[in-house]
Amino acid sequence: MKKIKIFALFILVMILYSSGCAHVISRESRKFAATDIPFQWIAQNPERYKGILVIWGGEIIETLNVKEGTQLIVLQKPLGYSEMPKMENDSGGRFLVLYEGFLDPAIYGKGEIITVAGIVEGEKILPLHEIEYSYPYLMAQEIYFWRRDKLSQYYHY
Repeated sequence: MKKIKIFALFILVMILYSSGCAHVISRESRKFAATDIPFQWIAQNPERYKGILVIWGGEIIETLNVKEGTQLIVLQKPLGYSEMPKMENDSGGRFLVLYEGFLDPAIYGKGEIITVAGIVEGEKILPLHEIEYSYPYLMAQEIYFWRRDKLSQYYHY
């Protein structure tokens, strides 16, 4: 009987542990996403990759509500196993996300972390201080917002 209890406890611990590593983007999006094309390639020539589904993540720089929905400017970060952006200094640059709906800038604000599954729409050139910056541009299919309490769980270990 004691062995059964120990085994049940072991199974419970494994389930709880594995749920912390679950993917945040749907299986369907992951199935169709182009995971073999580096962010930098698309950033250099977004028009060439127009129409493909990608999964990117990073830190929000700015959130703007526009007539088409909500536009996010994101500093790209490489993704880990569960599609969580790695918060290291490595980045391929910036990208734009259009979400067809309202995202509150008080929640989706500067410094927040997201993961996006979206279709490459091409590029948008916008002013960035005194220069013009070419952003790869995504139409969001899914956005996962990493809550700060969840981030501390991932980075604690």
